[in-house]
Amino acid sequence: MKKLLISVSFVFLFLLSYTKVKAVTIDYPNYFIQIDIEKDSTFTVTETITSRFYGEAHGVRRDVTLTDPDKLQRCLDSGLTCGGFERLIYIGIFDENDKKVDDAKFYEVETESGEKYARFEWELWPNGKYTSGETVTWKVKYKILGGIGWVSSLPYFYWNILPEDRGAIENFETLINFPSGVQVEPSSLTLYDDFDLNILTTSSSIRIERPNFNIFGNYTISYEFNENEILQPAILNYKVNTPYLSTDVYLNDQQISSQSTDTFNYFPTGEQKLTFSHFGYNDSIFNVNLASGESKTFELSLTPTPIMAVLLAFNWVFCGLGVIFSFIVAFLVYRHYQNHGRDKNMPKTIIPLFSPPKDVLPYLLGSLKDEKVDRTDVIGTIIDLAYRGYIKIKELDKKKNYLLTKTEPKKEDAGLGEIEKEIIDALFGSSESVETKNLYKRFPLKYVSIEKNIYQELVSKKYFDTNPNTVRINYFAWGGVILVFSLAALIFGSILLSLVTGVLYPFSMVLPFAILGFLYLVIANFMPVKTELGSKIYAEILGFKMYLHTAERYRLQNLGPDEFERYLSFAIVFGIEEEWAKKFDGIYKGMPEWYDGTGSVYDAIWISSFTRSFADSTITNISPVTSGSSKGSGWSGGGSFGGFSGGGGGGGSVGGW
Repeated sequence: MKKLLISVSFVFLFLLSYTKVKAVTIDYPNYFIQIDIEKDSTFTVTETITSRFYGEAHGVRRDVTLTDPDKLQRCLDSGLTCGGFERLIYIGIFDENDKKVDDAKFYEVETESGEKYARFEWELWPNGKYTSGETVTWKVKYKILGGIGWVSSLPYFYWNILPEDRGAIENFETLINFPSGVQVEPSSLTLYDDFDLNILTTSSSIRIERPNFNIFGNYTISYEFNENEILQPAILNYKVNTPYLSTDVYLNDQQISSQSTDTFNYFPTGEQKLTFSHFGYNDSIFNVNLASGESKTFELSLTPTPIMAVLLAFNWVFCGLGVIFSFIVAFLVYRHYQNHGRDKNMPKTIIPLFSPPKDVLPYLLGSLKDEKVDRTDVIGTIIDLAYRGYIKIKELDKKKNYLLTKTEPKKEDAGLGEIEKEIIDALFGSSESVETKNLYKRFPLKYVSIEKNIYQELVSKKYFDTNPNTVRINYFAWGGVILVFSLAALIFGSILLSLVTGVLYPFSMVLPFAILGFLYLVIANFMPVKTELGSKIYAEILGFKMYLHTAERYRLQNLGPDEFERYLSFAIVFGIEEEWAKKFDGIYKGMPEWYDGTGSVYDAIWISSFTRSFADSTITNISPVTSGSSKGSGWSGGGSFGGFSGGGGGGGSVGGW
């Protein structure tokens, strides 16, 4: 036993240690940050990072904070000046030889708490690599607009130099290069964190060094410039009318936006090259020279290349053809319905009949009238079986629960049909009685078979050449498949076409197929076709319904109490039991032999109300079982890829996976 425990413990410790080895940890032998500040209020950040891996490594990652709602709120609540920036411009990720990594990724991520980050990511080993101290040197480079703000008319550089979430750093160095004409004053530099740092200043730069930088705490600095040392940025608005969905905008050949309408609240002053570009259109290039504090608006349209012009023209042609073919498809579907969806030789005149068609029981009448087998048809059949003496209904809980008991039928009854036998079996099984609240235990499993056999009887009696349910399902299925695929093609084709052209165009060539699928769904319920015999019986059913619904009291024939009970089940199937009962007001007084209630006064109206309550409370229990189912804040706020870190821009995290 002792040896077994030792073996189990060894395996557990091995698995635990293996799990720990699989999780990569990273520290940093060297972390060098260079910040080059320009007179136009922009600055470029280059982070040279040496990462040392332990465990299963895949790549490196650097996140720069764009927005952090919690930290921003705390800063605002404190009444202090909040830093940040308006826009981060991605320059690239570079290897140790300063070669740009083409397959590196740059994108925006957002956490569940609302924090947003600009992510630099380089996957070094896609399949993973176990390392024990292997190092990789890499660089991230980006430019910041709006990172210098104005406080009391003075420009302030305010920045979180290091990511807050980091591993241990052995050797750390920051170099800040100032624009030409700025005389560095050490007294203008402020360090907000209590670190033992070695600060070296020259007339044009500040170098900050420290060995063994721990993994905790922020490293935030600010520098107060004199009034005219940094030019206050301008405001630039632009709107591209064509293409209006998306346009790549480049500032001095570096992409700063992909929107067709945008605003730069911190646009650099001086002469700048501004390029508007979109695939298939000629670039539009402007040499912009904005003065400090100036506001300017551009509105332009790009000219399509000859190939794009042809594509746009063809698209309009295809759009027109799609609309034309849609009308043609609609007409063809209508003709298809006229030729294949109409009952054969349906009588044009309906004559009232005083009795249902011969040998047409309630479930068959209900199924033939709307070409569907539904639960009301079964309820009507249960009431008919009760009238004929096969079932006794006793009220247990008013309008909620009833006791059904098997009884001996009337002597004159012709006997049960196969469907009626199935219904009796589904109700009782081997029992002699059942409560309607318990029907859910067995009836739903039998209902599917009952429904299927009723449809088969409609065909076997030659009322339909083909199972109407099969016809309906086929049209629904084809309509659904065609509609789904055509809508998918319409959506994705339109997206692709819009991305290529930059203009919102529907991929209208698939529109006729979408119309076809939709119309198939519309006509599905109308496509089951009755035979000539089925049409004849259906006309008689309509005539019988006319009699039940519209026959005046005491007219056409003498109405007796037995007449009311005999046709009550058919009235239930038609959904007109109340109208049928009103014709017996004052004629039918009493209670049916097949019903045992708790009241003392009964008449036709009361019995009609009971049958509706019985149907409503029973239907749910006999139903088949179914199953369900970059923008951010800055000194003044606003801008794509803006950011705030709770005391200066920058910050974020560095690591890998």
